[in-house]
Amino acid sequence: MPFDAVVRSEGKDYIFMVDEEPKEAKKGEVAEEKTRLKKVEVLTGIMELIQITSLEKLLENTKVVTRGAFYLQSKFAGGSGH
Repeated sequence: MPFDAVVRSEGKDYIFMVDEEPKEAKKGEVAEEKTRLKKVEVLTGIMELIQITSLEKLLENTKVVTRGAFYLQSKFAGGSGH
């Protein structure tokens, strides 16, 4: 995991994973283009590339934010976490 993908908040480490992909619009519908993200607590290991152990199960194909997690942390600090 790239080091920049992990943020520290209140003494804990977190990553942001894609919680819900934008859905394709059916004929006659307007597509919602926002990707929903979820903040997930992790444990870190080696710090060059950072080793993490998620505190919740992550599927093999889970997409994780790898850059800009610090800015997302700022957004999440004022919101619900989704």
